[in-house]
Order: sequence, then structure tokens, then C-alpha cells
Amino acid sequence: MLFDRLCPSPHWARCIHRGKLSSPSFRPPCPVRVGPIELPLSVAVRCTSSLRKKSEEKRPTEGERIKSALPTSESDALSIPPTFLLAKSLRDYKRPIDVTGYWMSEKLDGVRAQWSPDRRAFISRLGNVFTAPDWYTSVLPQIPLDGELWVGRGLFSETVSIVKTIDSTEWHKVKFVVFDVPDASFGPFEERQSEVKKFISSLPSDCQHIACIEQHRCSGQAHLDKFLKDIEASGGEGVMLREPGSLYVGKRSRTLLKLKSFYDAEAIIVEHISGTGKFSGLMGSLKCRMECGNSFRIGTGFTDFERANPPPVGSIVTYRFFELTKEGIPRFPSFVSVRIDAKGPKDATIRRS
Repeated sequence: MLFDRLCPSPHWARCIHRGKLSSPSFRPPCPVRVGPIELPLSVAVRCTSSLRKKSEEKRPTEGERIKSALPTSESDALSIPPTFLLAKSLRDYKRPIDVTGYWMSEKLDGVRAQWSPDRRAFISRLGNVFTAPDWYTSVLPQIPLDGELWVGRGLFSETVSIVKTIDSTEWHKVKFVVFDVPDASFGPFEERQSEVKKFISSLPSDCQHIACIEQHRCSGQAHLDKFLKDIEASGGEGVMLREPGSLYVGKRSRTLLKLKSFYDAEAIIVEHISGTGKFSGLMGSLKCRMECGNSFRIGTGFTDFERANPPPVGSIVTYRFFELTKEGIPRFPSFVSVRIDAKGPKDATIRRS
């Protein structure tokens, strides 16, 4: 403490700090010793008072701190990315969760986005704007919507290509599948679903590019297992589970769970490996690095176009695998897509038996 350095004892430091020098009963020792140097008490007091005053001048008030964190203009407010409710994996929990009564829906392999009525645009998790044409967005409401831009099962790469291309002419292939209202003021999940269905029912009969996800009430674990099996047999990715009566929160929450028969994760490309044989002259595999630092290769899951035009080094890619080796390397990894909304590699959470 500064006062301890300038005063001979903690007692006198507290006296100076608390402003007791003007008290008639105050009898300080004099002079004050600072190491080998003796200072008159008045000098020591002026030093500490001056430094304390400067410290207080620099310290912002609580109101100033709050004000500095808020947007200063409408354009600043619109530039802040929206908050999304993100899912946790059902596999992450060692103790089984009773999913009876939960709402089940198909997990779509599309691009997550929120409809912003203020900007009249779709916004990604990172705050990027997807430039859908006016005919596409003109039917959307004056309330925010959370959903997935989706072309179809197994067509994630095509979806990404369309939505990230400025003024793409392929938006007629994309469907915005709504599954929530990202606003806690609309009440619990069931009430928000009613709001979504009310909006969908108000759309013109020829509007085919906006839909809502179908929800099923789970009757138990056997029902969930069959639902997952049927979706994966049809080429779907997995199942999403919503806790009944839950509110929308802009963070990762156990009120939203995902379930798949495989793991997926993100890695960063560090090298292109040239192909041989039928892939001669093309990319044979991608050497990637995991979040934990382990390196591995992805050699399957690519289209001919992707092998001829591989993602650049430094790109973040999603890959799929069934388990890790003892060394922590993904076994039989398969390429899924380039991630446009990820800031870095992210390993899967593996539940150990």
C-alpha cells in the first residue's frame, strides 16, 4: 500500500487515509521515515492526498462504466451481434436426463440465423448480414425470429454458398425454417411456439420459403431413440430437445439439448496434401489441427469440386467422426463443410464410459 510506504505504521496510514489529521486529538509522530529518508509529516500528507485525489479522478463511476458499455447510436446498436440460445449435447451428461415431456424436432444441417425486424435482414451468430432479396424478406414480421436457413438434408455446403454470396440469385432454393422467437418477453417455449404458428398461418398460400419446425412431444427414451433412428435413416443429422416451459436465453443452456449418433467438431486447415491415383492433380486430404493441438488428416467427404478447389489454409472446417483413438485422434474423420460462423477450432466433448 502507498500509505504504508509513506507512514511509519499501519495506524498512522489509516489516520491519513481517513482524513483524521484535523482532529484535535491527533498527535502524529514527526518526522515520517520513508526508508533511509525522513520527511516532514505535512509533506507525506500532501503526497498521499494528491495521489489519492488523482486515483479517484481516474476511477469511473458505476454509471459511467454502464454508459460506456452501451451503444452510442442506432448504427452502433445494430452492429451488435444478436444473442442465440445454443444447445448442449445430451451425451455430455453422465447422469441420464429424463426427456419425457420434452419437445423433439429434427436437427437441421443449415445455417443458423435470426431475422432482425430493425435491419430487415438475417443476421448470423457472428453478426454477419445475409443479403436475402426483397421478395424473400417482404413477408417477414416485425418481431425477431430464430431459425435455420436450409436447402435440404445433406446440402449444407450449398446452403453456405448461397447465403454468404452477396445478392445471390439462388435464394429460391433456401427455406427459412423458424423454431423460436428470441425474446424472453414472449413467455415460455409453448407460448413462443404459438406466436410462430400464428405468423406462419398468416402467410400467403403461395409462400413456400418460410416454414416452422415440427415439434413432437417426447413420451420417453424409447420414443426418442426411434425418432433419432428414423431421422438418421432419412439422411437427417440428429434431434433437438426443448425443455417444456423454458424461456429463451442468449447463451448455451441445458434447456436446449442436441442428440446425434456421431460427434462433430471444428479444426483449422494447416496444409493441403496432394492426391494420388484417381485424385492425382487434386487435393487428396486436408491436414488439420484440433483445438487441443493434435494434428490429423481428413480424406473423405469431399465432392470433386471441393477436391479441385479446396478450402484455403487457415479455414475452419467441420468434420464428423465416431470416436477418438487413445492418442486423442479422430477415427475415420469425414469432411462436412467450411464453417463461416466459427472463430477457431473447437473439439468435441467425448463422454467416457
